[in-house]
Amino acid sequence: MTKVMEFAAERDLLHSVHTDLAVARTTNDYDGIKEAVDDLEMIVQHTSFPLLRHRAQGLIARAFDPHDS
Repeated sequence: MTKVMEFAAERDLLHSVHTDLAVARTTNDYDGIKEAVDDLEMIVQHTSFPLLRHRAQGLIARAFDPHDS
């Protein structure tokens, strides 16, 4: 797999997890938020792309913030 394809696949995964997190936050689904954060932590640990790592870390930092939408 080329780096471009790898980046695209990981970006799509991050987008999917971000969508899941947004839905969980909207519905106040604490377990869903925790699951999304766990997925984001895996992305942070395993991605080789600093941009995706930074975005995932930002989502983790704001995951439980009730004022951030």
